[in-house]
Amino acid sequence: MRNPITNLGDYNIARDALKMFGGNWRALYDSIGKYAVSRSSTRLQAKGGLKTIIALLVAWGLYKGGRFCWNKMRKGKNSEELKSKFLKKIKSALSQNNGKVIAISTDSTDNNGVNFRSGDIFNIVSEDGDSIVIEKVGTEKERYTVSAELIKGISDYSQ
Repeated sequence: MRNPITNLGDYNIARDALKMFGGNWRALYDSIGKYAVSRSSTRLQAKGGLKTIIALLVAWGLYKGGRFCWNKMRKGKNSEELKSKFLKKIKSALSQNNGKVIAISTDSTDNNGVNFRSGDIFNIVSEDGDSIVIEKVGTEKERYTVSAELIKGISDYSQ
């Protein structure tokens, strides 16, 4: 009976597939199931592989970030020692210019609003009793007249 029916769409495809299996619909379903599983398993494997790659990248980022923070923290422990070495070198370089130099060790503000930060270096331009004219190192026009008592309290200054 060779009467092809062409207007039935997918029914014809299913009917022809069933003929290929000799009318055994279980064999047809088994074949369709194996194909569907193999087709979707590659998609699942690809998704699983992508998730694995993402997880590895996140783990690597956390490791590198942790090492970076650990190294920064370790270097921070030595910062006071490095700061004192730096200040000594600056002082020795400036003292070769035959000028008096002071290093600020404590943050403070004087009555005129001049801010002193720990680590600032100043040249002593002139001294007159209880007042001192200082100039911040690295600037030419930042001169301040400050109290000698304040400078003694926040730096290594001695008359």
